[in-house]
Amino acid sequence: MTDHLKVYYYHSFNDDFITSNQQDFKLPANYKWMHNSKIYAAGARFLDWVIKIIALIYCRCIMRIKFVNTSLLKNNTDHGYFIYANHTQPQADAFIPFQLNLFKSTSIIVSPANLGIPIIGRLLPMAGATPIPSNLHQMKDFISAINYQIADKKQVVIYPEAHVWPYYTDIRPLPLSAFHYPVTQHSSSYCMTTTYQRPKRSGDRPQITVYLDGPFKPKQALSPKQQQIDLRNQIFSQMKKRSSYSNYQAIQYERR
Repeated sequence: MTDHLKVYYYHSFNDDFITSNQQDFKLPANYKWMHNSKIYAAGARFLDWVIKIIALIYCRCIMRIKFVNTSLLKNNTDHGYFIYANHTQPQADAFIPFQLNLFKSTSIIVSPANLGIPIIGRLLPMAGATPIPSNLHQMKDFISAINYQIADKKQVVIYPEAHVWPYYTDIRPLPLSAFHYPVTQHSSSYCMTTTYQRPKRSGDRPQITVYLDGPFKPKQALSPKQQQIDLRNQIFSQMKKRSSYSNYQAIQYERR
């Protein structure tokens, strides 16, 4: 624990600690999640590799993140899959998924607020960002896009906690609704848990270690709802176990 520990106070697990001027940005009614253009597809492939290079420099060299068990994904080359992750890094969480499997294209489910960022926001969908719908009428197209990404053998990353809590060392409740995708797609899932260890020198940022676990598969003998519950419980339990590997607290969170 640091000598001068920051304290963040919260009322619920849905509180935001990282906000922007685009926080209330809404998708246009005619927003398209899928594009048939060959030029768009080529641009997406190009950006995927550009981001992988940037992620390599940022995650490995600047943040010095240690990755454990990413070899688990090397055996899953013929199918798309989901990755569930805790959300504790404002910038790194956008890059970490691109370091998990260099042979897979990556899609990250994000808040529409990300698309409201000037200039960069317009490029994010091509770079792998998949915004959640702003209204129920858009849900059908959104689900179709997720299904297509799995059929296209991509890795789809979900931060079910939704809100970034910087350097939080526990796992917040995971909403059941986030786990219907693997059930309807009969897909494998993995969990990615970011943990924090004491730095070697006082004043340095904590060591970040990212653990990958899985695969977790829906149990076909159960009803769809029970499959969701079982999958959520398995992943939550494993992430809680991994979170106990944190031995350093940069920020203390206290409920008001």
